[in-house]
Amino acid sequence: MLGTRHIRVYISILAALCIGACVAGIWIFLKGSQRRGTSSQHVPANDPKAILAEANHYAFLSNSYRADPLYAKAEKMFRERGDKRDELYAKIGRLRAEAETMSFVKLSDFLESQLATPLVQKDPKLKLWCLSAKGMTDIEVNVPAAKKDWQEAELLASTLKERQWEARAQGELGLIAFLQGKSLKAGQLVGGALLSAIKSGDIGAEVRYLELIGNGLEVQGRSEDAQYFFSRAINVAKSCKDCGFPYMAYEGKGEALTAFGKTNEARTALTECLGTARREQRTGHEAQTLILLGKLSLQTGNTTEAIEEMEEAAAIAGKYNYYRMDADDLFDLAKIYEEHGDLAEAEKRLTAARDVSMRLGDRYSLPRDLTALARLEVRLGKSQEAERLYDEAEDVVDSVVLNAPGPYSGGSFVGEASDTYLGDFELTAQTNNVNRAFRALERARGRIIEDALEHRAPHEHTDSPAYARIEGAISRVQLQLMRSEDPHERQQLLENLEEQEQRLAYLNDVNLPRETLRLWQPPKLREVRDTLVPDEVILEYVLDEPRSFCLSISHDDVQITKLDAGRREIEDLTERYLEQVRALKPASDLARKLYSVLLSPVPSLAGKKHYVVVPDGKLYFLPFGALKDSSGQYVVKSVDVTYVPSASVLEVLKEQENNHPLTRAFLGVGDVVYSPPNSNSISGRILRGLYDLAGVHQLRNLPASKKEVINADRALGGTGSVVLLGPKATILKLETEPLGDFSVLHLAVHSIPSTEFPTRAALVLDRSPGSNQAGLLQEWQIIDLSLNADLVTLSACDTGVGKLEGEEGVTDLADAFLFAGAKSVVASLWESDDEYTAALMQQFYRHLAQHEDKDIALQQAKLDLIQEYGGDALPFYWAGFILEGEGSSPVTIP
Repeated sequence: MLGTRHIRVYISILAALCIGACVAGIWIFLKGSQRRGTSSQHVPANDPKAILAEANHYAFLSNSYRADPLYAKAEKMFRERGDKRDELYAKIGRLRAEAETMSFVKLSDFLESQLATPLVQKDPKLKLWCLSAKGMTDIEVNVPAAKKDWQEAELLASTLKERQWEARAQGELGLIAFLQGKSLKAGQLVGGALLSAIKSGDIGAEVRYLELIGNGLEVQGRSEDAQYFFSRAINVAKSCKDCGFPYMAYEGKGEALTAFGKTNEARTALTECLGTARREQRTGHEAQTLILLGKLSLQTGNTTEAIEEMEEAAAIAGKYNYYRMDADDLFDLAKIYEEHGDLAEAEKRLTAARDVSMRLGDRYSLPRDLTALARLEVRLGKSQEAERLYDEAEDVVDSVVLNAPGPYSGGSFVGEASDTYLGDFELTAQTNNVNRAFRALERARGRIIEDALEHRAPHEHTDSPAYARIEGAISRVQLQLMRSEDPHERQQLLENLEEQEQRLAYLNDVNLPRETLRLWQPPKLREVRDTLVPDEVILEYVLDEPRSFCLSISHDDVQITKLDAGRREIEDLTERYLEQVRALKPASDLARKLYSVLLSPVPSLAGKKHYVVVPDGKLYFLPFGALKDSSGQYVVKSVDVTYVPSASVLEVLKEQENNHPLTRAFLGVGDVVYSPPNSNSISGRILRGLYDLAGVHQLRNLPASKKEVINADRALGGTGSVVLLGPKATILKLETEPLGDFSVLHLAVHSIPSTEFPTRAALVLDRSPGSNQAGLLQEWQIIDLSLNADLVTLSACDTGVGKLEGEEGVTDLADAFLFAGAKSVVASLWESDDEYTAALMQQFYRHLAQHEDKDIALQQAKLDLIQEYGGDALPFYWAGFILEGEGSSPVTIP
């Protein structure tokens, strides 16, 4: 029995699980109740074999409540008849059905002893039954032992041609692989097991994996998506009259409703679950539901009731050796005690939680426990012990990232572990240990991109029919979304899109062979400083409460500056500033306030003309060049600003040599026809972009993009340039070009940003005639391009906007091009005006043609625009374009 929070299914394994879910969606809705398992005949009261078969029927449907008395009856009858083999078989079934009323450790010991007997050793089917029971037991108390159980069970099931047992063994081995940090292998095993469960009609396994998908989404904070899978699991279970109560789905539903703030509905669902668990004596689910009720009570302000519920859960978990559940409960209790000032009790609980996670070998919960304990040790004045705990937690995170199947998988887990690195930085900031502070930040920030840049390998592709079908399905659904104005239809399309994307993620991250990430250590601080010129400074921001920090790194100095504002205040100022800018207001007061908070306190800025910003949180969306100093001057008038995911990424980009000669100067794409010329009745400025899939009605044409691309090509000059305009501006045409030969790529097209699902973000090109593609160049496709470009310009709105992944940073379209091999990317933070953008880009390329460095060229282009338009040049028109990556060199012009 694995409860709601016990399998912490992050994005890597979730992709694998959802490949089966999308198929399940079709089968479930088409076949409905006709495929649901039911008992087909009356069981003779005096036939123990028939009774045993009926018990197995219920057990396979996860209905231990009805299976238990049948096993007990069959066991007694076999004993009376002297049938030791079937007596033992029925006893094992009964013990598994009653597992939540006894010690898992004692049950495991009993099963181990039976496996050593001649009776079991000589009977392959009895041995398989015993191994599977022990595997389900050991996963709660001894993961390595469970792995051994299921490996042996899988081999034996294969020999016996017991396909459902073989599939279940593979699924359990997938969960174990995940717990041990091997998410690539986990994805392959669990994804295949779910498909097998559906095809073979193994409804019990199907419900189990649907519940686990929901759990994984809930862990990621995607409660709305999680509800979709919980509802599926509940519906499948309800459509089968013999199925057991879907506890995990109800527990997950309660947790999701709590996250939505629907506390009354959450309590109703959890109370129903608790009552059923007590009636059926499912003590594990009783404890799990009590934990969730405790968290609900805490959210509604009833601390006393919360402690009572969670202490009751801890007592049950401890009594029956539910180690994994015990670890989670102890962790939550420690937080409550700490918040109420009982640090000694909190330390005791956290130490116990850490010990349980270590005993289980749970690499996903252990960093959480170690980090919380480290923070507590700091409060208790034990700084050295805290440093040791942080080191241990970061090493465990490294071990998980090493096994990530793809870039987003590893990045997501680093994002989940942000508290570890932030806590380590806070501790070192107190002692002004700049080397350790730098190391803590760099182990988290931009590490996935840095690894991809340092160890670039030829991209693998698959031309399988399945891959092509899924690509086509995604494009068709995206196109329907753009055109749909029906909210109900859009919701169905979004659900369909999510499933198709997870299927493709499975093929990309699991089926395609990828190099495993290397054991990575950030560069030495001195090495980074040596790459900087005297008037250049890196500003690494750390947003925290009650005060934030700025780690400033220059060639001659490193300092940690405490800022006079915390995360909430800084992010509130940033949101209000951006709101005013997007409303075409100057936002001068907020620009000065942000300057006084973020830049004015940093002493190492004197004499510096090049700022390289490593943002944190919502600072990723702030144009530092548009802030105003105390005299009211824009920062851009005296300083150029670039952005990087981390100082390590900058160091790699600066030191990286391009072994592929750039023989072509420019590739430009624009003038895509998105709608009939006369269909747009809105005059004035034309907004570029598609903001969020949930709000799209139509895409407007970008009439200035043709001139923009042509002018950029002419300004830059050089040889071998290619311009794809109008009907030629398709993905097919783009991909047939030798992209690795071009120095500059310029895409003046619409974009689809996605702040929730990175792989959904896309650039919108024209549709190839006769193709199923909707013209969407999505983020996962961009990553697999082979680029060597000095510069990629994304002349589209919101290309620098994406999903915040904690200390790992923002996942956006600009990052995708860095993954693909570009040294720098010009991207936008908001919707851009067609006319002003064309003017800005013309000046930008004029300066690039004069062999100015990329960062200076963009700075000068903005100043040219401000000078030309004067008071009309509000920040909205020029400040949104930023340069990410290495900007301190000119572009190559062949």
